[in-house]
Amino acid sequence: MSASEASVRASEASALPGAQPASPIEGSRRFFELTAILAITQFKLRYYGNVLGYFWTLAKPLLLFGVLYVAFTEFVRFGGGIEHYAAYLITAIVLFTYFSETTIDCVTCLVDKEQLVRKIPMPLLAIPLSMSLDAAITLLLNLIAVLAFIAVSGVEITWRWLELPLIVGVLVVLSTATGALLANLYVFFRDTRPIWEVMAQLFFWATPVIYVIANVPANLHHLVMLNPLAVLMTEMRHALIDPSAPSAASAAGGSIWLVPPALIVLGVLGLSIAMHRRVAPRIAEQV
Repeated sequence: MSASEASVRASEASALPGAQPASPIEGSRRFFELTAILAITQFKLRYYGNVLGYFWTLAKPLLLFGVLYVAFTEFVRFGGGIEHYAAYLITAIVLFTYFSETTIDCVTCLVDKEQLVRKIPMPLLAIPLSMSLDAAITLLLNLIAVLAFIAVSGVEITWRWLELPLIVGVLVVLSTATGALLANLYVFFRDTRPIWEVMAQLFFWATPVIYVIANVPANLHHLVMLNPLAVLMTEMRHALIDPSAPSAASAAGGSIWLVPPALIVLGVLGLSIAMHRRVAPRIAEQV
């Protein structure tokens, strides 16, 4: 029996007697407990037996940051005119890495956990949610290191830093909803993973990660800012790195232009929930 399966069985054993929870509140409590158990188990298993443990997760964005920073400041001379470019680049990479890894890992999560899906009665939505929560734990640890780097790099700490939880919250919702949607699609369409891996690469270059919105021609701002990730990165720069940089609203051409990306986030969330409700009864037969 795998560690994940054992954890789920332990959760089931500790639940109150009866097939159904006593109330919606009790059902929600069990659901979130199960999600947390799966996420914590996955987090522990990732570092089991590794001498350096969490360092390997931090090393990936740091290595990408180092390569891009040297390439775009020493060779291409791209980030020379951007205030606190290093601080922006590492923060943007950490945020985008969470989105990319969460969505890609979620694609196959239902099929990878076939034994749980087939053998243990459980809300299947807990599996992609646990993948996102597992990645969010790593994101939190990475952000602590990033904020320390920002603070010592000369960036002024202001009250605008309070926007960070909102930015991260929206990112988590978007990443989780996208991941859950892809997980359900993959059960029936196995081409979903390679297609999404290509799409994730396109999103990286379509999102202000190695560049900022000011580098984009003005006539393309509306188009770029339709991307919710671009909105989050632009607002992150304004709130955390450089208050003189344009906010998401000003970069988009006014607050009204933030409605379309907000609707995209809500649309992905709604579509993910609707699809899961439709296909959940058939998933165990297909994995």
